[in-house]
Amino acid sequence: MDAKGKLGDRDRQDALAELYENRIRKAHGKDSEQDINVRVRTAYSLLESGRLPDGQKKLHAALAASAKTDLHAVTLRHYTEAARSFHTSGLNDDAAAL
Repeated sequence: MDAKGKLGDRDRQDALAELYENRIRKAHGKDSEQDINVRVRTAYSLLESGRLPDGQKKLHAALAASAKTDLHAVTLRHYTEAARSFHTSGLNDDAAAL
């Protein structure tokens, strides 16, 4: 998934991300800790491949889904990591928006 994104193969990256998310969701359930983790992971894959708007949208959706669960530690960890990553990348407005 990451390699396809870095090679610019958006369609293949999206297909692999969807396959990965569906497999985890089927094994562990929707909005489980594993599901939230994989959704955040695929969002970072998009961000790392330069697909900023797509990655941000996916990350915000994953964070919002996490916030609706009882997985408070997971939610806090992902919000903190996202803010730190955005800040480190110079995306201070995005970090503040979280």
